[in-house]
Parts: sequence; structure tokens; C-alpha cells
Amino acid sequence: MRGDPRTCSAWLAPLALLALIWLAPDVRADAEVRRADPLEVPTGEPPQPEGAAALASPERIRAAAAVLREHGHSELPVLAWALLASARSQQQGELVELAVELAPRSPGVRFEAARLSRDPRELVAALVALAQDFPGILWLVSLAAMSLLGGLLALALGACLVAALRGLPLHGHALGHRLRATEPPAWPGVLLCVAGFCVLPLFGVGGVLVAATAGALGALRLDRDQALRLALMLGALGVALGLGLERVTPALVAASRESDLIAAWRIDRGEALPGDLASVERASARDPGDLLLRFALATDRKRRGDLSHVVELLGDPLTSPEPALRSASFNLRGIARLAEGNLSEAIPAFERARAADETAPVMFNLSQAYGRALLLSEQQSAFAAASSLDDHLVNRYLAAEGASVHSVLIQAPLSLPLYLSRALEQSAESKALARELRERLLGPLEPDRLWMALPLIGAIAFLLHRGSVTRCSRCQRPLCSHCSREAMLVGTCTPCVRLFASRDTTDPRMRKQQLDLDRSRERHAQIRLALGGLLAPGAADLVEGRRLRGAASLFTLGVGLAMLCAPAVLPQPWDLGALGLAAPYALGALLVAPLYALGLSAALGRLSGSRRGS
Repeated sequence: MRGDPRTCSAWLAPLALLALIWLAPDVRADAEVRRADPLEVPTGEPPQPEGAAALASPERIRAAAAVLREHGHSELPVLAWALLASARSQQQGELVELAVELAPRSPGVRFEAARLSRDPRELVAALVALAQDFPGILWLVSLAAMSLLGGLLALALGACLVAALRGLPLHGHALGHRLRATEPPAWPGVLLCVAGFCVLPLFGVGGVLVAATAGALGALRLDRDQALRLALMLGALGVALGLGLERVTPALVAASRESDLIAAWRIDRGEALPGDLASVERASARDPGDLLLRFALATDRKRRGDLSHVVELLGDPLTSPEPALRSASFNLRGIARLAEGNLSEAIPAFERARAADETAPVMFNLSQAYGRALLLSEQQSAFAAASSLDDHLVNRYLAAEGASVHSVLIQAPLSLPLYLSRALEQSAESKALARELRERLLGPLEPDRLWMALPLIGAIAFLLHRGSVTRCSRCQRPLCSHCSREAMLVGTCTPCVRLFASRDTTDPRMRKQQLDLDRSRERHAQIRLALGGLLAPGAADLVEGRRLRGAASLFTLGVGLAMLCAPAVLPQPWDLGALGLAAPYALGALLVAPLYALGLSAALGRLSGSRRGS
């Protein structure tokens, strides 16, 4: 007896559903056995790029570069440098173009190519690459900080020198009243002040603080505006030497020649140099909890095909506070598990990477894992999410052919802001460097706190400035209430009033003699200003009252001199090449040369004017 077809279909549908569930892949994370066919991963040591100088033809060089890129190397700067060396000796422009093709994002390679090809477009490309290169950005930050500190130092020391030259003779005049009631000599008091400044280094006070003390002491006798400007300059210099150095010295440490962070960055981007791996291994041994260093080591192991140590090196990515680093670590863990065929651990790893930071590489890899697990609906949604995040990246990887894991799965380098934030974190080395710099400038006496004395000295000079001593408006003699209260109120000293105000009772020969003395004093003053303008452009403008022009000149002079000294002081990463030397010298010369040209012109004008006046 045949059964009802509807009854048979009612029994067959649950049975078919049970069969599909039984045959479907188990993607639970706690499954004991869940594997797929492993991916083919390149193994063995890749060819060493530093031996590429002996290659015979551009075709063989391109073949070697293709092999290196299959092992995960995105750029080949060492190979490019070898080509540039060959191009320099053999005068072959084709090698220069090939070097740029191998390392288009290396600022040192682009600058050397610009030098060899004489192409200004390559120079512009080198500057653009410098602004996008992690070691280059650290170097730029260090150069900008050193230049700013040099400008502030020149401006503050120039203001202190001018204030000391103007105010210390007035202090000497006031102290001279202890020796004589009327018209006392100023030199005993000035010598006493200078002797006091010479004693300060014996108590651990550095040169900058001695100059600031001299300027503040001179500002006590100046007007309110001059004392306020000096206080602001000393305050800015103190903040730069205190809080500013704390922010900048981490970049100086990170940009050093043996920087572990730069080595990790090169490994992450596939641009590792000989010695980078050993440097990162030593740093990771010193700090096993640093996930960024472990991530770089795991990336290198993955490129070498050593998948068994990738997960071991990564450890627990949840210990990192950076979501991008956690996501990249889980993504690399999923890549290793998927390459081994272990879907039960690969898919949860990609899901954790997605929860930390949903990026196009993570979603693309998750779609690949879902596809290998035959979860087609999940694969389609993950692939759509990856395409919406970065369609260009997904299409580029889809167009790549080959069985290598680097062609099937995406491991994008960590973002540049992540490395920059890590580089600007304070460390024991950066604090020690800041302390050493303060000790050289301010002295060994409590260098971590001595920078606070600069704003304090400026504030004291502004709050306690006094106008009890001034200068004659005609002959610049000191005037005070002890000498003549009436002359101080008028602004002209008594001898000038007697000689030039009361003409009927004054001998013309005495008037002529005083005029000759005034001309001689003015001529010597112009000679001193000319010499000062040659040594420090802008100082003469400050003395003569052109404060804005003088301050701008002194600041520019300090910035230019700091740039000229930067190549001998700042660490230069290998990636910059000759650009790290040429850029500071060129910028420093562009700033300093016009200043000294204008200073020479002004000095010649002063000297010619003094001759005509005589």
C-alpha cells in the first residue's frame, strides 16, 4: 500500500534537514577537530637584497625583487641603494629609474635619485616621502624642536644681553652713591655685578641661567614694557626647557640610529634591514609585555613560513590598550591558523579582530575564512563590508594570482599614527636625555626643577622694576634723585642744561668741546652697534628700540644656526640618507645668509654715517 505523498514529504524534509546539519562544517570554537586544506606558505630564507649590486641586468633585478615581494617585502630600499651605487659608478639612468621603482616611498632613495637624475620632480617626491615616512617624521619633529629651542635661546639671550647692557650701568650708578654723593662713578658697581655672575657657576648654575639673571637684574632698572617683554621671553624659554623637552625627547630617543621602534616599523612594512630583527628580538627580551615588538617578530615569522611560532609570539593581544594593535594581532593570529587549515581558531580570531577594529583587511580575511568553511551567506556579507571599507585594496588582492598566503589573505601594516603615539610616549631614556640637556644649559644643580627659575626670575624683574634711575635724553648720562631731582623730572642732566640751555653765560669753547665729545661717543657707539650687528643680526635693532624687527632677526638667526648644527647633533635614521644632511644645511643657509647680508649692509651704513658725522 502506497503512502500519501504529502505524508512522505513531511517525513523526508526533517530527514534532509538533519542530514545537512550532520554534513555541514562545524565552525564552533570549541570543536575538537575542525580543519581545512592548508594554504601554501613560502618557506626558507629569502634572497638577501644586499648582494644585489652584483646583478648583471635590470631583468634579473626585477626577478629578485619579485621573489622578495612574494615573501612579503613591500619595498626594497637596500636593493635600491645598491642600484643607486651602481648607477653612480656606471652612469646608467635606467638603474636610477629601477631603484625608484623598487623603493618609491623611501625619502633617501628618492633624494639620491634626484641628485643623480637632476630631476626637480624627484626632489619634490623625496620631500613628500619624507613627510609620510615614520623615521622621517620623527627626524622632522626633532629638527623642528631643536630649531624652535635655538630660536628661543637666541631671542632670550639677546634680550638679556641688551637689558644687562642698559640696566647694569644704572645699577652701578646707584651703588656708586655709596662712594660719592654727586656724579658717582658707575664702574665699581658694574664690576661688582659681573663678579657676582662669575661666582654663580661655582654653585652649579649654568650659562643660560647666568645670562637670564644678568638680564633680569638689568631689567629692574628699565621701564615696564621692557621688563614685561623680558619676563615673557624667559617664561617661554623656561617652558621650552621644562615641559617642552619632556614632550620632544621621546622622539629624539625613538629616532636614534639603533631605534627598536623604527626596526619594528621596517619589519612591519616589509622593509627590514640587516640587524633589524636582532634589534627587535633584544628589545622584546627586555620588555616581553610589549605587544608591538612581539607583533613585528610574529610578522617576520609569518613571512618566513614559520607559522608554528606566530601564535606563540603574539601571546594575548587583549593586553594592549590600542584597538588597532589588538585588531592587527588577532588578524595575524587568524592568518596563521587559516594557513594551517585550523578554521575553528581562525574564524574566532578574525571575529575578535573585527570587534577591536573593523578594517578592510580583517573583513576580507574573515570572508575568506567563511568561504573555506562553506558559510556562504556570512562570506558574502563580510566581503561586502570589506569592499565598502576599501574597495581598491580588495580589488588589488583579488587581482593577484598565486598560492602564497600573501596573495590570499591581507595583512596591512600598522597605521603611522600608532607608531607616532608610541614614539612620543615618555620613557626612562627620554627622561634621562631631557635631564642631560637641561644640565648642559642650566647647570647640574637640580636640572629637573631649575627650569622653573627662568619664569620666576622674569616675573621678579617685572614686578620689582624701578624707575628711580634713568638716562639723560641728550648725552645718556645716568640721572637719579640723588644727583638732581629736577634734572630727573626734566629728563636732561645739569651739564647739558648749563651748556646748551643758557647760551648767554656759557663759554662757546666749552660747548664746542662737549659737542666734540658727543660726536666721539656717538661714533664709537655706532661702531659697537655695527660690530654687534655683524656678530648677531638683530641685536643692534633691539638696542636702538626697533624691538619687533630685532626680535624677528634674532629668532630667525637662532633657528638657522640650530639647523646648521642639527646634522652633528640629531640622530639621522638610515632611511633618510643624504637628505638628513642636505635639508638642514640648505634651510639653515637660506635663513642665516640673508640675515648676515642685511647685517653687513647695515654695518657699512653705520660706519659710513659715523665717518660723515666726524
